[in-house]
Amino acid sequence: MNYLKHNKIKAAHLKHVLADSEAVLPHDRPAEKELSRKINETIRNLPQQCGIIFSMSRFDDMKYKEIAGKLNISVKAVEKQITKALKILRTELQEFIPLLLLILLHK
Repeated sequence: MNYLKHNKIKAAHLKHVLADSEAVLPHDRPAEKELSRKINETIRNLPQQCGIIFSMSRFDDMKYKEIAGKLNISVKAVEKQITKALKILRTELQEFIPLLLLILLHK
């Protein structure tokens, strides 16, 4: 409950800060296109196995167990590859975090 409350407070604070700033708005198509391009580029540049597993999980909506069975690997290996992919994505997309927050808050 504390976690949810804290996230709600952070979101309210962010909205307040952004209202007072000259932040890029979500309807700014060039910024959204650049973000989309960077996400796609980052996913394409993931190590091969990592990219395959990430895509199966996120785009094909497969569960870790399904992925493991299809690729004949352990569920733990799938978890490790997803963790690796998310870490790379966080690092590569760090500059886009304010834009992502704006987009998520305005949906």
